[in-house]
Amino acid sequence: MNTHPRARRNVTPFGAVVLTIALSALGGAASCANGGGIGGSGGSTSTSGSTTSSSVTSTSSQSSSSTGPGPDCGDGVCGVGETCSTCGQDCGPCCNGATCCGNGVCDAGETCSTCAQDCQDANGQSCRRIGMFYLGWHQPAFTAVQATIALGKPVLTVEDVLRSRVDIGTPPGPVYSFDQILAQNGLEGTAASFYYQATTASGPYCLVHARSPGALNYEPTHEGTYGSGPVADCPMYAETLARHASQLGAAGVDFIVTDQTNIADYGPFGDAIQLRPFEVILEEWRKLRAMGVKTPDVAAWQRLSAPGTMAPHVLAVYDDPANAQMIPRDPASGKKLFFYPDLPDVDPALVAMVQSNGGKNDIIAIPMWVHRQAQGSWSFFSECQQGTQIDDGPCSQIPTMNSPVGSQLAVSPSYQAGYASVPFQAVGVYHGITLRKEFETAFALKPKWLFLSGWNEQIAQPQPGAPAPSMGLETDPTAADRAFVDTYGVEFSRDIEPSKEYGSMIYDLVRSCVRVYRKDSATCDQPNEPCCLGGKWSDRYAYFNGPGGTFVVYATALGPSSDRAALYHCRAGATDDFFSPDPGCEGTTILGQVGFVSTVKGGEMLRSLRRCFGPSVGHRYSLGATCPANTSLEAVLGYVR
Repeated sequence: MNTHPRARRNVTPFGAVVLTIALSALGGAASCANGGGIGGSGGSTSTSGSTTSSSVTSTSSQSSSSTGPGPDCGDGVCGVGETCSTCGQDCGPCCNGATCCGNGVCDAGETCSTCAQDCQDANGQSCRRIGMFYLGWHQPAFTAVQATIALGKPVLTVEDVLRSRVDIGTPPGPVYSFDQILAQNGLEGTAASFYYQATTASGPYCLVHARSPGALNYEPTHEGTYGSGPVADCPMYAETLARHASQLGAAGVDFIVTDQTNIADYGPFGDAIQLRPFEVILEEWRKLRAMGVKTPDVAAWQRLSAPGTMAPHVLAVYDDPANAQMIPRDPASGKKLFFYPDLPDVDPALVAMVQSNGGKNDIIAIPMWVHRQAQGSWSFFSECQQGTQIDDGPCSQIPTMNSPVGSQLAVSPSYQAGYASVPFQAVGVYHGITLRKEFETAFALKPKWLFLSGWNEQIAQPQPGAPAPSMGLETDPTAADRAFVDTYGVEFSRDIEPSKEYGSMIYDLVRSCVRVYRKDSATCDQPNEPCCLGGKWSDRYAYFNGPGGTFVVYATALGPSSDRAALYHCRAGATDDFFSPDPGCEGTTILGQVGFVSTVKGGEMLRSLRRCFGPSVGHRYSLGATCPANTSLEAVLGYVR
């Protein structure tokens, strides 16, 4: 297991970013939602993982009151405008509010596949549960998007900038720099330095709106602000949460855990990015359940470091009688689940306070982080045994066998060991291969709790002092030494929510893999399921290890395409090795085909492969912005990983 130190950022408003935690060990189900969802055609994916750059756009209204089937009814996804009434084949049957999933009773027609939170399996055991890491912290970044639109400037993501900065051929459009996302517009403070990494299929959104006087946790100094002045309520939060309930339900997810890990103490900023989104999710999903719409349960993952003044406000939400059937519970004890980051600064007194909950003793506090499985902590992601350089071997990520509520395993489309934007410090999506490999472990182990990480991180704050430039930004001086930890672009992301760049590829795979998991398969043995198709890592990719550094190309077996070019390993004389696109190696010795480089920058191929030459040293190659000493550039051969 990779033990690269990993730091999770402690976010603060107005762009101040402080790294406070360094860890030596990094360390489908039926859905009856009335709201719309993202269709399976939400984007396209080329064989290189690259598509035309697509900037974030402002969210547009989507009606959920359609009385007839939508145009995509029958595609297997509960799409925009589709409901249980108008497209039962995609959205599942409508349920009656009194007998809807989540009422604590396994009603007629409900099973472990359709309502795991209420039912038992054929052996009388509680159903295996499937959770999802979920984030509601987008208000600062969303507010900056709206301000950018008001300025008449292009709304950009990190992925947009990456795809614009090409080293071969004609740029797909304007060439952007990193500082055009926020800094040039004077919006780093407004965004709290949160940068959108890619574009969700539905466009940007946020979930926060002001509380009404007298409401639970109402605080006049917090309402309508996150500390940067007046901020408008997030538009379309109800539509967004109805869509998410539909998508998550269709994917077989029966509970979510909201990210409240960064801020332990109560204040306007922590309220806006942690507490209030948690409340709004519960408020809106309660309304959906009252209308007979299935939604996941909702738990908090709250930081518990002293003085910990946020925790009582979270407990007040737990204790609200309206949420009694909305919080996931331990099947054995009936107690509510409350998660906290298993960090060095955790305060045992706060953990005890949460579990006591004013003497009610109705909560189990579960630690969660990474590399703490042996101590009984859940993992919110877990690396394959190969670290970030996976191959055809089994993933075999480590489960937690002795958590307070039983066995648990994390599965994710990607994971990081350090900075996600630095080469080989994150594994990346690899066209869904990482996800499929991690699910193989789940099929074999059948944990009591399967945790998917995650749904919608979308944004991240760059950290200074990175050990290397961010991939694809090597020639951009405005990026300087800043790098991203948890997520980068569209490829080095754990997000499962459909995106404009990758479409619904990862979401569809999750749905398929969950269907296989619910069949109790010990391996991926369903020949018609996408989860069980797609081949091995080496069918699609290959490593090259040389003196200029390690990189990944497309495998020779994958064959040519319009966005791939062959790359050959050649030798001039006795020792002068070099790369060439020429199958004849320009008249020198042919050592073999390395594979294919991408001719399109973006997605999974971000680094330029430079061929360099110097009379005194011969050929060299570079993966950085410049050629090695005593050489000059001969050609940029394509893009690699």
